[in-house]
Amino acid sequence: MKIAIIGTGYVGLVTGTCFAETGNDVQCVDNNAEKIKALNNGIVPIYEPGLDELIKRNTRDLHHRHSRCDSIKPVHFHLCRNAAARGRIGGFERGVERRGGNRQAYERV
Repeated sequence: MKIAIIGTGYVGLVTGTCFAETGNDVQCVDNNAEKIKALNNGIVPIYEPGLDELIKRNTRDLHHRHSRCDSIKPVHFHLCRNAAARGRIGGFERGVERRGGNRQAYERV
């Protein structure tokens, strides 16, 4: 399955890595270019026991990209942070709406 994870913090990066470990093709997208550059160079920007080894083992199925909604390849499932639950709409959600997507579908994830 092709999965996009929006955000590469503790939740997004760990979740994306675990999905890749189970055989899924995962794109982890973040708006922090330095974090993506570090990940693409094999530097894990957060500490989670064993995460660095899982990321190294899954380089074929785990991809890190700088954020641009239009750069996300067609996927079967999107996961993104739920800023709307806190009363804010983040940049990704605005991008989804600009492209004619359904932000409510993202909020339910």
